[in-house]
Amino acid sequence: MKKLIEGIRYNKESDKFEFVWNDDAPGDLVNLKLQRYNKLLSTKDGNKVYYAYKIDSAQKDQSALLRKSIKYMDTKVNREDVELMISKAVVNFNALSPLSNYDLIITPKSTSNVLDLLKNFIHAKAGSNTLLYSDVFVKNTVDNIQFDEEKLNKLPQDKRDKIVLILNKVFSKQDYKIKSLPPRFRKYVMNFLKFNTEVEKRLMNKIIGGKILLVDDILTEGTTIKSMSNLLKSVNALDVTSFVLLTNK
Repeated sequence: MKKLIEGIRYNKESDKFEFVWNDDAPGDLVNLKLQRYNKLLSTKDGNKVYYAYKIDSAQKDQSALLRKSIKYMDTKVNREDVELMISKAVVNFNALSPLSNYDLIITPKSTSNVLDLLKNFIHAKAGSNTLLYSDVFVKNTVDNIQFDEEKLNKLPQDKRDKIVLILNKVFSKQDYKIKSLPPRFRKYVMNFLKFNTEVEKRLMNKIIGGKILLVDDILTEGTTIKSMSNLLKSVNALDVTSFVLLTNK
């Protein structure tokens, strides 16, 4: 059996990311040895979040490439390495917050290959009594989108006007794409997600008074996790915790 991973580095010659064993270095894109932050649950915007690993965002080009490679499990990463990375994170989280105690595991709708892998690892560890759903939330309609006026009003007027202009441009069409809004501006959107009505009907008994785990692969600004968490709390979920595999925060 392989020993636990210590760091991820990029090899220019092979054009691949190497998951290096037993050798932690300052230049690693991701430090996979247990750190203080992944020995506890953090708090972000009043929500409990577990960050499995943090990516070095200072190395912009390589970190962006790594996020893409892990997300879609392309040829630049080895599947066995990614599975071991996930397994280590899930085991560590389970020691902090036993997965069998959760009533429901929810993931955003996504084309991410690593999210499929991650949610299956987590669900297997949680057991069959914990339900798993990926289509609880859908994109909200333009008419119902709300901006966070409290945050916007704290900005200087010229900056506020600029951001509002950008927000209005993105949400001027019914077929808007949240990805077209730069991540740093997404925190000013309060509800770009809503419940999928049919799914909500099936799950409401589990959500109300339930212990919910939100699972996502890569967190940039945290808009999706925050929106999902707030929606669940609005229908009286007892406890909402988020599990994030990779973050640049």
